Amino acid sequence: CSDWNTTSHVQWFYFSVSNTRKRTPYRLNIVNLVKPTSLYGKGLRPLLYSNHQAGTVGIGWHRTGTNITYVSNGNVLRNRKDDGDDFKIEFLRTLSFDVEFPCNNDKCYIAHCFPYTYTDLQGVLQELEARDLRSIHLRAQKNATAAAAAADTTHISPFETLHATPRRGRGSGGGGDGCRSSREVGGSNSGS
Repeated sequence: CSDWNTTSHVQWFYFSVSNTRKRTPYRLNIVNLVKPTSLYGKGLRPLLYSNHQAGTVGIGWHRTGTNITYVSNGNVLRNRKDDGDDFKIEFLRTLSFDVEFPCNNDKCYIAHCFPYTYTDLQGVLQELEARDLRSIHLRAQKNATAAAAAADTTHISPFETLHATPRRGRGSGGGGDGCRSSREVGGSNSGS
């Protein structure tokens, strides 16, 4: 999929396949990708995660796939140019690859890159909070998106920048920024 609200070609995929059959080759086609070239044409392989393998032998995400191709599929995307008058034509592509799933009746996930989940992020933030970091300031706040969903924002910066004279203009910071919670991790940098 192409990411929304980007000015360049950004794409990713993440999906699951259930009820798999071991040692049965599957040909997967991911269609209508926008990027004109891809690292899949230079040796990159998709990632696979098997619930069964992760639970029984501890194997997590790993590269998989053979016979990988990334080619134009004949479909066309018409986007309005910035001036709004003409259309920009882009030829769409298909990523295809063969995969054999490691276990019967498994649920497997296939992804473009290693997933980094919200749970992963929360673990890292808890680890930072637990450390004695005298030089780090950690500030977390809850925001609401346009769709009224919760969205966390986390700022991690050198502690000494908090006491610097604020600059005028973009990014000057300096209080009144609407943060609902703020905490210093580990205290100040003064000598002890």
